[in-house]
Amino acid sequence: MKKHTRDVFSVLEVDTNPPPFREIEEIIYKDREWILNKGGYSKDRSETFDPHEHGITSYYDFNLFNEERYRPLMRHIMQNLYDTYRKLFCDTIKFSTYQAWWTVYEPGAYIPRHSHSNSMVSGAYYFRQPTLAGPITFFNPIAPLINHLFDEDLIFQTAKTMDVEPKTGTLLMFPGWLEHETEKNQDTDDKIIVSYNLTIQPQNERLVNR
Repeated sequence: MKKHTRDVFSVLEVDTNPPPFREIEEIIYKDREWILNKGGYSKDRSETFDPHEHGITSYYDFNLFNEERYRPLMRHIMQNLYDTYRKLFCDTIKFSTYQAWWTVYEPGAYIPRHSHSNSMVSGAYYFRQPTLAGPITFFNPIAPLINHLFDEDLIFQTAKTMDVEPKTGTLLMFPGWLEHETEKNQDTDDKIIVSYNLTIQPQNERLVNR
């Protein structure tokens, strides 16, 4: 496990040990075909994301947390989330699952710069990360201010971005407000990512539910 803490933000990177998930991969592609056969999602459903450039996603059609057929995959993701947070931060942490979706990035597809403003904890699980699929880039929210105040006598300058090079099975966790983007998938194979949004239950609710 790696903990990225460059400058003022933190990204957790966890190498999981996933099973083959061959059945889940078949389900993803069956669901992808269903989305495409019904016409995909139209441009008016998203002003930011275009399926022709940014991949085919289940975001607009169903929540993976609520789908029985995705239960083994989501159990794997959530178990690693809990193991990591309870080891590093709080052994009584309790998440409320809000939303999860997959996106299939064909060659040339990418995700533009964005954040998850409705989420306390967000992240991505790399279900399939081909060799040439590229990194994910995080943007330092305070870098413009710090670098604007540059003076030769100052010893502190900050990086504007941070790149993380995930691989298949990598689980990333970061605050929902942290902006991020990816490069175009330069591989000839599809990249598949499962993204998620969570909230943290207040301490009093955790004590009641223990």
